[in-house]
Amino acid sequence: MIGFAISFIGSLPLGYLNIIGYTIFSNYGLTKLIYFLLGIITTEIVVIYFTLTFAEKISENKKLLKTIQQLSILFLFILSITITIQTLKTENTGNITNYINNNFYINGLLLNCLNLMQIPFWAGWSIYLMSNNLISTKKYNKIFYLISTLIGTLAGMITFIKALTKLANNITLFKNSINYILLLTFITLLIIQVLKYYKIHLKKV
Repeated sequence: MIGFAISFIGSLPLGYLNIIGYTIFSNYGLTKLIYFLLGIITTEIVVIYFTLTFAEKISENKKLLKTIQQLSILFLFILSITITIQTLKTENTGNITNYINNNFYINGLLLNCLNLMQIPFWAGWSIYLMSNNLISTKKYNKIFYLISTLIGTLAGMITFIKALTKLANNITLFKNSINYILLLTFITLLIIQVLKYYKIHLKKV
């Protein structure tokens, strides 16, 4: 229940994976969306297992966390520039699928690999849950926890995408502005990460 709840709630905020998932669902249907989501959870299960096993070491390695934050900022900056160029070049502002190929499973896997901030996210939760004896890392308990987090991610993203689809069906402007919404999402995430990095690493210098 804990694994499901954390993963479900964590997948609900507006993010680039949700926006791309919505576009895949709108253009290609539920089956292709499932392939995309399976790619996402393939990466996620590795990240969660890794952070669950090495949570304390990751949290204590300040250099590693700093590198992750730097790479995350770089990734968001590059994607923001790419989407800005693509949006300015085309009048079809809803064509996010220009950024991905037809292998939706690989797209989900690779895009989630670039989502580096999930490492400190899951490491933080793992430390909190273990230190408060809310979860156990024994063999079968760990497996149940991993399975529940993956189900939570699938349920959360499908719920969000379905809600977004219903909203888009009622607001035509949303569909026509999807690239701008994705760009705004990236820029917002970029600003948040830059501010976090400044507060942690530069403010005291």
